[in-house]
Amino acid sequence: MSPLWPYAVSTQLQLDSGCPIHLNLRDPNPRASGDSETVKSAVIWDSRPLPNRAHTLLVSKIPGDSFAIVDGIIYTVQDPPVVVPPPPPPPPPPPLPPPQLTTEMTAFSTVSTTSSTVSTTTSSTASMTMSSTVAMVTSSTI
Repeated sequence: MSPLWPYAVSTQLQLDSGCPIHLNLRDPNPRASGDSETVKSAVIWDSRPLPNRAHTLLVSKIPGDSFAIVDGIIYTVQDPPVVVPPPPPPPPPPPLPPPQLTTEMTAFSTVSTTSSTVSTTTSSTASMTMSSTVAMVTSSTI
């Protein structure tokens, strides 16, 4: 950054041992003459994009001139990327309870007698149910 002047003023810049750059800081349309700047300080030169590493900027006077002028230097440093660790995996589901067995047994017997016939009927039923699965075993005899 530098102002502009109503008379001949120059500055030389060299970035990272590159070619020297001549900056003409003379106001091409001065409204007044004198010793002070006629245009406020502003960006006169830039170099981008630059890799995110250390650089050297050499500011010097032009050979034969009496001085060099620089009001300010603006530079940007890129922050390293922020690495956010992934969230932890969710906890495993709780284990299933052990299966519970339920057994139901029913047995009955019926004897009927009439005058000429004797008839016997036997019936039995067994069933088993497991609560953690949909399995059912049923047996019956008639």
